[in-house]
Amino acid sequence: MSTLRRQSGGSVLRGTFLCVVCALLALPFYWMLATSLKPAGDSPEAWLPSALYFGNYRAVFEAIPLARMYFNSVVTSLIAATLQVGLALPMAYAFARMSLPGKGPLFVLVLSTMFVPEEMKLIPNFLLVNDLRWTDTYAALI
Repeated sequence: MSTLRRQSGGSVLRGTFLCVVCALLALPFYWMLATSLKPAGDSPEAWLPSALYFGNYRAVFEAIPLARMYFNSVVTSLIAATLQVGLALPMAYAFARMSLPGKGPLFVLVLSTMFVPEEMKLIPNFLLVNDLRWTDTYAALI
């Protein structure tokens, strides 16, 4: 009987602790939302806005083409993911199922390219994109 009480007491304590941690983690998101809804004259230190003002969102959508940015992100992400899967699947199948001469060293070569940090590839990639005149194009992003 005492074991059951200790477990339930421990689970209540654990649940309370998790609720407090979740509230602390959610606090910056609340602050961001509350601050975005404040009118221009409100104090930034106030926890609650004096009035809900949605004009800030309208101003952002008028100043920045967010719809175009979202479209660009969706298009480049979908095309890049499709190309990644379309190129990786046949290569993975060949490495897994076929017996080819030199398969071991070629597999090591493919894996070694994955260990190169992205920062080391940044300048060569930029030079390649610049030489192909792909700067500011979807092809460069993909």
